[in-house]
Amino acid sequence: MPSLLSNKTNLLPFLIDFIRSSETLTLYSAFIKNDLLKEIVKHADGRIQQIIVRWHSDDLIKGVSDLDVYETCRQNNITLYRNTSLHAKCIVNEKGDCILGSSNYTNKGMLKSEASNWEINTKVQQIDFDSRVLLQKILLESNLVTEDWVKEVEELI
Repeated sequence: MPSLLSNKTNLLPFLIDFIRSSETLTLYSAFIKNDLLKEIVKHADGRIQQIIVRWHSDDLIKGVSDLDVYETCRQNNITLYRNTSLHAKCIVNEKGDCILGSSNYTNKGMLKSEASNWEINTKVQQIDFDSRVLLQKILLESNLVTEDWVKEVEELI
C-alpha cells in the first residue's frame, strides 16, 4: 500500500534510496535550487539523465530557482530542459516507478525546517503507458537549456 512521504518526516532519505535503486531517472520540478540538486547528485552516480524545470524569468529573479543548476547539470552530464508551463514535481525511473507530489526540488520543498511548508508526496509503482506518454509530451514541449541561453539570462538579471 502506498504511503505518504513528507519533507517534515521522511521524504529526502526515501528519495535518495529511490535514486540509488534506479538505473536512469528524469526529474520534473517547477522550481529547483542548486544546493539541493548537488546533494541529490552526490547519491545519483550518473543516474539522473535529464531535468525539466519551469524557469519563468520571475522565478529566476525572485531566486526560487537557480541558474547555477545549469552548471551542475553540465558537470554531471544531465540534460536540462525548460518548460514555462511546468508545475509538476516528479521523478521517474526506467521502470516507470515515480515519486510525485507537491515538493519542489528545493530545501524548503525537501528538507524539514521551520521555514518549510508541509509537502506531501507518494511513490507510484510502474505508471501506465498513457502516463509515460504524458511525461514524454511534457519533455517534447520543453526547450533545451544552453550555455548561450544561460549567459543571456544572466545579463538580463
